[in-house]
Amino acid sequence: MVRRGDVTPRYVAGMLEKEKQFNTCITEGVALPHGTAAVRNEVMRDSVVFVQFPDGIDWGDGKTVYLALGFAGAGDQRHLDLLASIAAILQQPEKVAKLRAARNEQEVISVLREC
Repeated sequence: MVRRGDVTPRYVAGMLEKEKQFNTCITEGVALPHGTAAVRNEVMRDSVVFVQFPDGIDWGDGKTVYLALGFAGAGDQRHLDLLASIAAILQQPEKVAKLRAARNEQEVISVLREC
């Protein structure tokens, strides 16, 4: 996100701070890390990053995460829009399975664009 110029390093620090405040593991094996409200102005343009952990990773609070979709919306409404779009995908187990099995960027983009 930072390398692409989508967010500043302060936004990433806000993502880490958010994890300290509230575990972003939102459903079985999936986390949605995002920044605190204090760093929303550090978003230059909408951004979504996707990370797979095939063997799972301890996300804290005894939760194991296999997929993490970090996101940042440029403005409060875009942040909510991105969250709603991602949530719609994650409510469909077959799409989560496709994301877990994706082997390249194009496969991930294809699943994300299905909704």
